[in-house]
Amino acid sequence: MAVSERELLSDLNLLWMCGLPGYTHLELIDLNFENGHISIENADTLAKPLSLTSEEAVALSMGLTLLGALPDAHLNEDLRSAQAKIQAGALRAAELTKLSRQVLVVPPTTNSESSAYFQALESAVLHSQQVEIDYYVASRDEMTKRTIEPMRIRLIDGVSYVEAWCLQAEDRRLFRLDRIYGLTPLATSRSHIPETGLEFNDQAELPEYQISLAQTGRWVLERYGAKVLAEASPNVSASIAVGDPNWLLRLALSAGGDLRVTSDADLADQIRAVARLALANYEGE
Repeated sequence: MAVSERELLSDLNLLWMCGLPGYTHLELIDLNFENGHISIENADTLAKPLSLTSEEAVALSMGLTLLGALPDAHLNEDLRSAQAKIQAGALRAAELTKLSRQVLVVPPTTNSESSAYFQALESAVLHSQQVEIDYYVASRDEMTKRTIEPMRIRLIDGVSYVEAWCLQAEDRRLFRLDRIYGLTPLATSRSHIPETGLEFNDQAELPEYQISLAQTGRWVLERYGAKVLAEASPNVSASIAVGDPNWLLRLALSAGGDLRVTSDADLADQIRAVARLALANYEGE
């Protein structure tokens, strides 16, 4: 598997924080890499075999068991190999094996459709095939049809995503599985080679609007990732990243007066006008 220079340098920089117990500059790995050469200055100190206590071995083995159950754990064979080596070298291997088998992995709760899509996407990743999906874009409150080339399935903050090449966007994208409402496997093979993992940022390059929330509207902070700017009891000033102003208009109307747009006078006027029209329709009944 090809590794980019950026990813290699990132891994090398991480090694400076690895080493033996004590974790001073004497025990940590002392690396030197320049002009294309990589050297470990204290290799002799680090050469002695690492021994684990039974508690450390149990913790590592359980961690590997949990890691192997994640949707994006595409290195399961390597994980099993590492776990077998830990168990083989543990001081009380029988106890370790017994404890690690008692770990019960509970997958995230999903509806039956999401589960079926998960399996179809796993198959598409394995066989390098394209799929067509009906996808809900929350930032625009819009259903779209996409042709994608799934590369890997990832779990981010407890939410399952498929990382894929989107033929409409002509770029890599992350799609939430719980926002996929239809999926059709295609006979077309994938044309783009998977690269390193896409950096996750579900609000990248979206314009931000400042809003004021009443006490009963604070749910917007958690549900839509709005950021608190200032507290002025009982209201809170916040900013929210929005892909389409029409979506914010609908959110303000659904909040029933608990949300006011403060940074865009034209949008605020539009919200008030639509609200008056809606109230007038009720009064006419």
